[in-house]
Amino acid sequence: GIGGCSDGTAEVVFEDRLVYGCEGSWSDAGLGLGEGICAEGYRICTQGDVITLELDAVKCLELPQEGEFFATYASSDSTGNCEETTGLNNIWGCGKGSPDLSLRSQPCGPLGAWIGDLDTGVWTGMERSATVEVATVVKAPGPGGVMCCRMTECTTDLDCSEKYCPEPNQPCLEDPPRLTCNLGLCLAEVPTDEPVQVLAQPQRQLEECRGDQCHARY
Repeated sequence: GIGGCSDGTAEVVFEDRLVYGCEGSWSDAGLGLGEGICAEGYRICTQGDVITLELDAVKCLELPQEGEFFATYASSDSTGNCEETTGLNNIWGCGKGSPDLSLRSQPCGPLGAWIGDLDTGVWTGMERSATVEVATVVKAPGPGGVMCCRMTECTTDLDCSEKYCPEPNQPCLEDPPRLTCNLGLCLAEVPTDEPVQVLAQPQRQLEECRGDQCHARY
């Protein structure tokens, strides 16, 4: 899908080619049922994702339209305390409240709002168990959905290069993408002016990034 959303559209571009707000719905309990809203190569954002991908907190507050909320897996063990990252209580994301949508404004890193405890707007299933909303939430058709983050898991430096410079003649996500794999995450090194070479198809095609484009070398 274009823009990180499986339907080829994006309601909000939080960070171009990295973090998107995608509208969608699901009818059974659990935020995980919204994974299909994200395009291939993206997933519902975790708390770690939005930090790694450098989500701008101002954009999180200002870009959504009134009545939109885009959920992430960021949660807690107790109400309003996202520093406790092991629980399922409350759901943080980016959004803007309205007469029909009540958002709590306590931030979680760059994420500016959360829902929980009570059903609100098109978000239901949270009153049935107000301490595990991530597992019980249901999203009806209507404004908002989930935040989709580009996947960055890696086991080698090559994995990082391929994720950020995926195909010949397609935009790279860094200039140049000088990334290393550290504990499963692609981390940026100090940029240089030298082109980065990656194996797009091992043993077959070598590609390099110059400026913001990948070019095949045979």
